[in-house]
Amino acid sequence: MIKSKKTLWIVRSCFIVITITVFVLSYYYYAPIYYPFSFLDQKWGQVLLYGGILLGITIFTWIFPFPGSLIAITYSIIIMVVGPSGTRSPLIPSAIYYLIYGLFFVAAIAYLVIGLKQESTRVKHPPNKKILWTVRIITIAALAVLIVVYTIIYPEWWGIVIFVLTFLTFGIAWLWPTAGGFLMLLVDIPAFYNLYDSNYDFQIKLPAYILFLIFIASGFMHIAISIWKRRGHPAG
Repeated sequence: MIKSKKTLWIVRSCFIVITITVFVLSYYYYAPIYYPFSFLDQKWGQVLLYGGILLGITIFTWIFPFPGSLIAITYSIIIMVVGPSGTRSPLIPSAIYYLIYGLFFVAAIAYLVIGLKQESTRVKHPPNKKILWTVRIITIAALAVLIVVYTIIYPEWWGIVIFVLTFLTFGIAWLWPTAGGFLMLLVDIPAFYNLYDSNYDFQIKLPAYILFLIFIASGFMHIAISIWKRRGHPAG
């Protein structure tokens, strides 16, 4: 148990160090062709964009290790696929870029393994109806926010498309958690990737970033709860 706690704090420390490193690198390797904020200095806007996303994932993973680590793994894969040569990326040297996000990916894997080991020891408190309904309510709320934001505040056709697709896949996940969870991932991971590599202002992208990550976490959680249910733990 003591060893597990030490490992957990080592992984958390890695997350923090990597996040700080990305903040610093985004500042020193500023790409002047990118404008993430219209109301903020361009350099600090880029720092807030890249470092802020990583900081948000780090905090979320600290509070919710299982879905957070899955989001961290997904994000690190997406950011490495986009690569440092994208027109909307800081001009970080390729070797440093892949080293940083590669370490973030490894740390996320370690976090996931630790989280799974902790869950396996909590036999008296397996996933139940309360967790499943919490995931459902959060997903419904996120869908409601998505349709309001991208039909009223920032009218965008892709927001409506993602709403429809996520709504349908979430409905499938309600009835068949495993299949629906995978379908949600197939919709929202590519959506997050395409949005990340788009030219939209950060004010428009930020709500979608948060909502898409919620949908991705929901997909993962539906799959996980389904697996636990098959092992004999009632999940509703």
